[in-house]
Order: sequence, then C-alpha cells, then structure tokens
Amino acid sequence: MSVNEIVLSSNIMQRVCGVHGIQRRYAPPRDPRANGVVENYFYYLETASRSVMNAANVPDEMWPLAYEYVSYEKNRLPHKTIEDQPPYEHRTGRQQRY
Repeated sequence: MSVNEIVLSSNIMQRVCGVHGIQRRYAPPRDPRANGVVENYFYYLETASRSVMNAANVPDEMWPLAYEYVSYEKNRLPHKTIEDQPPYEHRTGRQQRY
C-alpha cells in the first residue's frame, strides 16, 4: 500500500483520524530519507537480535523470539526525546513492574 493510496486519503479516514486525534503527515514518494527514525530502529532491532542469537547459540527458528525480546527491552529503557522516560511508561502512564 502506498502513502497516497485512495483509502488513506478518503473522507472516512480523515474523520476517523480526527476523532482519535491522529495527525496525518504525508511523506514524499520513494524517498527513504523520510523514514530515518524507523530505519534506525529496525537496524538496531536486527543487530541486537543477531547479538542475542549469537550469544545464546540457538537455532535460526528462534529469530521471532529474539526480535520480540529486544523490542520488549528497548521499550522499557529511558529515552531522551520523552524526558528520559521509558516509552512504555510514557504511553500507558503507569510505572513499570520489574
């Protein structure tokens, strides 16, 4: 599905986003520079998962679990863009249980 897909620009979609307070931003087509944050996150996710897999010496079938583990841990670390608060705590408003 492309960014300028008819479904995404329909009046119904505009109303749904408005009701839920979602601001829509359109990226220029075929411009990977607009995805910098996402690209960096997936690079981190891949390299960290690879490190976990190598350290644990587990079979390749465990990749999904390694990705899930790394993502889980990253969402519980403080982040500077949200006032050094973990993303989980920022999103839910609840403190984490350790």
